[in-house]
Amino acid sequence: MKLIPLESDDIKLNIEMLMWPQKFNPIFKDCSKILEESKLRFEDKLAAAIKKVKVDLQNLSEHAADLETLGDINMVQEYRKEARNLVKRVKTTEAAIAWINEEESLAKQAPTSYPEVTTILDVIEPFSQLYQLYVEWDEAEKEWMDGAFYEFDSAAIDAKVSEFKIEAFKIKKCLQKLLKEKLKESKKNVVTEEILPPLKIIDNVIKRITKFARFVPAMIVLCNPG
Repeated sequence: MKLIPLESDDIKLNIEMLMWPQKFNPIFKDCSKILEESKLRFEDKLAAAIKKVKVDLQNLSEHAADLETLGDINMVQEYRKEARNLVKRVKTTEAAIAWINEEESLAKQAPTSYPEVTTILDVIEPFSQLYQLYVEWDEAEKEWMDGAFYEFDSAAIDAKVSEFKIEAFKIKKCLQKLLKEKLKESKKNVVTEEILPPLKIIDNVIKRITKFARFVPAMIVLCNPG
């Protein structure tokens, strides 16, 4: 076997090559440390987001429940704004939940469910419908009472009044069903406006619709020259 002597540079290069694993170990350790720190930051950020969502949902739930106590007819416009604002806040919370679930999926974790969202929206919905109906009826009634009488389409008004009436009784039934627990708490045998303040609003609408409906037949005759 013929031996070839190595130059000093070659020897140095070989020594450096043999020492590579030892040089890489600190790098691997640094990478592991960076990954662990990133994981901890991710977990902290996710935990903070989950905590905020829980706090927000609790707050939203309490505000939604407060709608059951509102019955001032003069404040319906403000009630409608409040209900709409609550829905917007729920949608914002839903976006936060979507981000949480996406991050959980990336981390191979089971997505956290928040059934409170549906519950809150279910509580808000009938009140939103109530406030919207009140405002729409108020506007329609003023238009019909103050507008040019002979320019009205009496048949269309008759149909619209019927729609308002059907919707009003539908909302009242929904409110009574939703708030019947109040009746149990009061230990009384009838649902009263004192127990369920929103009934003041819907009863006012029904009363006004019923009163207006009595004049619709005369309106049909007067608005039909033939």
